[in-house]
Amino acid sequence: MRRHFILLWLILFTLPAAIYAQQSLEECTVGVAAGKAAVDGRPLLWKNRDAGSKHNEVVYFKDGRFKYLALADANSLDSAWAGTNEIGFCIMNSASSDLPGKNKNGLHNGRFMKRALQQCVTADDFEKLLKETNITGRTTKANFGVIDAFGGAAFFETGHYSYTRFDATDPQAAPQGYIVRANFAMTGGGDTGRIRYDRGNQLWQEAIAQDRLDYRWVLRKAARDMADPNGICYPIPVTGAIKDYPPGTIYNRDTICRSSTVSVVLFQGVKTDENPSLTTFWVILGEPIFSIAIPCWVIAESTAPELDGPEQSPLCAAALELRNANYIERGQRRRYIKTERLNDIWALIYPVEDRIFDQTEKILYQWRRDYPSSAEVAQFHQAVTRRACRTLLRAREKLRIQIK
Repeated sequence: MRRHFILLWLILFTLPAAIYAQQSLEECTVGVAAGKAAVDGRPLLWKNRDAGSKHNEVVYFKDGRFKYLALADANSLDSAWAGTNEIGFCIMNSASSDLPGKNKNGLHNGRFMKRALQQCVTADDFEKLLKETNITGRTTKANFGVIDAFGGAAFFETGHYSYTRFDATDPQAAPQGYIVRANFAMTGGGDTGRIRYDRGNQLWQEAIAQDRLDYRWVLRKAARDMADPNGICYPIPVTGAIKDYPPGTIYNRDTICRSSTVSVVLFQGVKTDENPSLTTFWVILGEPIFSIAIPCWVIAESTAPELDGPEQSPLCAAALELRNANYIERGQRRRYIKTERLNDIWALIYPVEDRIFDQTEKILYQWRRDYPSSAEVAQFHQAVTRRACRTLLRAREKLRIQIK
């Protein structure tokens, strides 16, 4: 009896800590853009996910009011770390520990986003959910970003019993139509992720000035950015040694694309006169410089088996193998990325990704004029995913030969 009591005490004592640890590991770099800021007039929602769970998947759910796709940890279906539903509502988050809260009960960040995907249509619906749960309390400390199919694009800095809304459509909150966040809140007092926040702002400002802000730019440029704290991109490959790092390496703890980045999501929304079901969920499973972007749609009513396998995503596993072969591990947190083979890897994977971009744009143009069946969408999605996975496997084999 005493043993059972001790076990129960340990579970009750460690559960809040485990929830907090899960949230605090979501040290992500994120951004939202209203349609007016994007090149094609479609809103964008971006997240570089930095987390301890390296095996990520994209999972199709139909357990709520709406069907939805969610970024999830492998073999974990109770939380969504980003997602979109069939009505075009999209959500993601970054942890922000400087927000207020002492509540130990209620939904944490991942479960709260899952709830939102199940039932929300608009950014206003999400705010209504926040108001309702302000009363009972949450275990959320996060910057939640959302877009919808009706022009909504906003961030909600959300503590346990309170929130503050920032609209990307509001000229005062977002003069250029976009908002970037890292791991501190404008209503809080912290500065975690300040270097990534400053670099993200710099990149998005440049994109706006050059009229380049679109899904391709975010996925290829912003999500894969590796710049020093002064905003200057590291040379690839590095020749010699930088500071006290091993020769040919970068210590990328503070870059946007870094050793803890496990996936990227980019939601390309729709214009207000377009079908919400054509909201595109772009995902890069694995550290983005070692993987390929894949388009997903809820109307496919499935995801390719390469993205959601029986145990883990085969595509994510292949990207992780490439990633691990190009890092030097020194202790638990000292990770140096080796740069000597990066250009060779990119020469293999980026042309394939460019082809996927081109084919997706072409087929979306057709679908916007002639709405597709679920089978048509699934067929296209599965074909490009297979191609991407084969490419990563070839890159892995070529790398093995080089190492030998």
